[in-house]
Amino acid sequence: EVENQLAQATILVEEGTPTSLDQALTVYRTVLSEDPTQPQALAEMGWLEWEAGFAGADAKLEGEGRALVVRSLKVERNDYAAHLFLGTIELRGDHDPEAAVTQYKAFLSERPPKAQIVSAAGFIKAAFQAVGQPVPAAVGG
Repeated sequence: EVENQLAQATILVEEGTPTSLDQALTVYRTVLSEDPTQPQALAEMGWLEWEAGFAGADAKLEGEGRALVVRSLKVERNDYAAHLFLGTIELRGDHDPEAAVTQYKAFLSERPPKAQIVSAAGFIKAAFQAVGQPVPAAVGG
């Protein structure tokens, strides 16, 4: 059941419309009501909340989203998506490229799908360049 719900939420997120994102959040909330420690639901819901808070300059929502992503990594520390989300939160929200590089290195060490690397390449390159480190070859350094 949970796997089907997560798959449904992923499809909704990929649609990317405000309505589908709201529906995805509803699905993630349902999953978390059944299993409050489900790492994918924690990470994805946290990311969506953080993005909404960041876009709307809502510090409370940003904080709640970040906390969910961090919590997901306490449950599943080898979750490439959560590392990517936290790295991007640290880069864009905290303006902390050093912390972001740490998360991006963890993200890349988990061997994420190439599509994930490609979609995040701009942020990853910016973080590595900001700290004067070479961009990893997997990103197209």
